[in-house]
Amino acid sequence: MLLVKCGDKARRYSYPDLASATYGKGVQFFVKLVFFLNNWGGCVIYTVLITKLIAKGLSIFFPNGELPFFLTDINGKFWPPVYTTLIIYPLSLNRDLSALRYACLAGFIFIMYLAFVVVFQSSKVTSFSDNLSNAKMFDLSGVEVTFPIAVFSYSCHPNVLDVFHELKRSSKKRMSKVLKRSMAIACAVFLVVGIFGYIGFVDDMYALDCPQNVLLSYEYKGWPVIAIIALLC
Repeated sequence: MLLVKCGDKARRYSYPDLASATYGKGVQFFVKLVFFLNNWGGCVIYTVLITKLIAKGLSIFFPNGELPFFLTDINGKFWPPVYTTLIIYPLSLNRDLSALRYACLAGFIFIMYLAFVVVFQSSKVTSFSDNLSNAKMFDLSGVEVTFPIAVFSYSCHPNVLDVFHELKRSSKKRMSKVLKRSMAIACAVFLVVGIFGYIGFVDDMYALDCPQNVLLSYEYKGWPVIAIIALLC
């Protein structure tokens, strides 16, 4: 809310404009550079993730090697430029966040579906109750990997000023409600996916097909094609 109060008082609704109004053109350029690096890094992360999921989905549809290997290789280099050109680039051309409202709604629906899949798949393990009792409540091992992920998961501040500016009947009170509700939903989804994803494999963590992504370790045999597409793509 500090950003919202500063932007509203200065009548500046973007980081670069706020930096220019407070510290001048030099800091504005630095802020733009930081934003570019942040957005570029985020695009790289999601592109790598989506590449693995698309390749996994194709390997499920064609389990007998009907497709060339480069299409089903989760570490391949074919899908990143395709996905970036056809999806990321067109979406990035929109200058207003409101233009992405339908894409954001679809993304939210898929996230809810993802949480349902993780709970459903984890509850199917034969030793679910044993896994629950064997789960560690707190473990510092791997915190150097999980902590940055947790921080990045809540890094919504780059868009706060834009959302505040484009919000209908914009006010600090209304923006506070938006932030509280969005953070509550995000926290609930992260907890559900994290807890159930961990419990589902707690007795066999080192046997995962892909320890970095629990979605790539589930079995999807017998699932409808549309259900797999919605989950993996």
